[in-house]
Amino acid sequence: MITFFLFIGALFGLWKSAQYVTTFVEEQWLLDPQKQKLQAKFEAWWYSVADMKPRTFACALARVASDIFSGFFGKRLFSRQAFIKAATIGTGLMLTAMVVTSFMGLSVKPWAEFDKSIKILKENPDKLRANPSSSQDKATIEVMEKLKAIAESAENGPWKYVYCVSFFLIIVAANAVSFFFSVALSRLMLQEIVAAESVFLAFALLAFDLFLVVCTASLFLLFATVLAFPGLWFFVALIYLLSRTSLLWLFVGLFGGGLAVWAFGNPALQIISVIAIVPCVVTALVCGVSFLALLNREQFKQFCEFVLLRCTRSKPLSFIAGFFIGVAILIAIVCQLFRIL
Repeated sequence: MITFFLFIGALFGLWKSAQYVTTFVEEQWLLDPQKQKLQAKFEAWWYSVADMKPRTFACALARVASDIFSGFFGKRLFSRQAFIKAATIGTGLMLTAMVVTSFMGLSVKPWAEFDKSIKILKENPDKLRANPSSSQDKATIEVMEKLKAIAESAENGPWKYVYCVSFFLIIVAANAVSFFFSVALSRLMLQEIVAAESVFLAFALLAFDLFLVVCTASLFLLFATVLAFPGLWFFVALIYLLSRTSLLWLFVGLFGGGLAVWAFGNPALQIISVIAIVPCVVTALVCGVSFLALLNREQFKQFCEFVLLRCTRSKPLSFIAGFFIGVAILIAIVCQLFRIL
């Protein structure tokens, strides 16, 4: 409990420090004409919000997000320009994550996993022979000997370098394609929310987006984990053989594998999987805000008018900084309480 109160004290100290910094910036760096121009901008926004219908204003965030996406990626959902830009952003974020995790000692090392798998395959036949209590038969030993021969040939050849290069190329390509489709689907959802202005549609799209985020990220992480750890390829073959008897085994393998990779998987691959669906995550937040705004559109509009009207007075930057940091502090306190309980 003492730690909790110290946590709250630190958060409020951060809150006041941010307000002092923004107040210093407004008083020392902004000139009087700049302050008047800023206040006039907030006043113009207040007038525009006051003239809007509550239902239309509730979808304003989705409309702004949709306009930003369309302005950057182009009007068409699927185009060469959109793919190049999405692939560039996704690849840049992925490479940044890989560099950061490598400095933290959490990066994935396919070459090390390749060597480990080769070593296991080479040692298995000798371990089976040295264990007289095991119930292995000659067929099992013959299979292990064949796998040992394959491992020895792969160890001496260029297959290790081919595997490592192929791993990174496939991960980059999969991340680029996933990021592009995430952007396209996000833009489509935002356009539907803006066009319909419906509470039910916003809720339905929010639920669908959350489901899609979880499934896509889990499948991407499962694919990347299997690709990064050659020792798991035998389980893929086993799931394939079992799924030929019943598709239930395929769903069990995908569901169980998805839970396992999030619980015990490599942190670098988990971060890359989240990066691949970042646009859908952002869209889920926008859908959530739009749903709550449409559900309480009158109160939401009045609240925004109050905030903008307050910003037309003195020290608008200090008020905005204090407001958003205060919201973040409340969220952090609630999360900490859930953790304690």
